[in-house]
Amino acid sequence: MAAAPVYGRLTLGLVRGILQLALLVAGAWWYEDRSTRFGDSLEPSRAAPSAAPAGGR
Repeated sequence: MAAAPVYGRLTLGLVRGILQLALLVAGAWWYEDRSTRFGDSLEPSRAAPSAAPAGGR
């Protein structure tokens, strides 16, 4: 079935492989974008405790 021609030398197997690669790249990009966005919002809360005086009073 994967060797079924679609257009010229393009087969169903090649179409499926190209679509899977595109999904992998899009998913990785989406995950990185989401994790970076959530990580940026955490930065100010991490910086707040270090602003306290060294004596802790």
